Amino acid sequence: MKKIKYKISYSLLSMFLAWVFGYLCYVIYQLYLLNKSRIEEGLVIFSWSAIFCFFSSIVVVPVIVWTTNKYKKSQLFFVLLTLLSSFLVILLLPFLLFQFYPWNIGLYVYIHTLIVSIIFSLIYLRFNTKE
Repeated sequence: MKKIKYKISYSLLSMFLAWVFGYLCYVIYQLYLLNKSRIEEGLVIFSWSAIFCFFSSIVVVPVIVWTTNKYKKSQLFFVLLTLLSSFLVILLLPFLLFQFYPWNIGLYVYIHTLIVSIIFSLIYLRFNTKE
């Protein structure tokens, strides 16, 4: 198995692309699937998901890369660990910052987390294989 390297530029760019894709999915969800005339709570999803994504790419991704390399696991392990850690971030960070319980967060936040974490891990792995 080839080692996964941590580069902050790969991490930030991959997270940004995944975040944009996740936000576009949110817009499609609001406008077309729910048939709404405008995007509700778009700024909240836009800004807080950006903060969580930035935090994750700086703090969480190095830990994921280190864990994957230490235990010599596959790239699928990297994707699954990214998914698990993103759910931990979305569950713990709002509670630690605002005493906001996870069951008070809407369902789409968890779907958004799923989309962003999978897209991020695939793009990040793609950048790593280019070297």
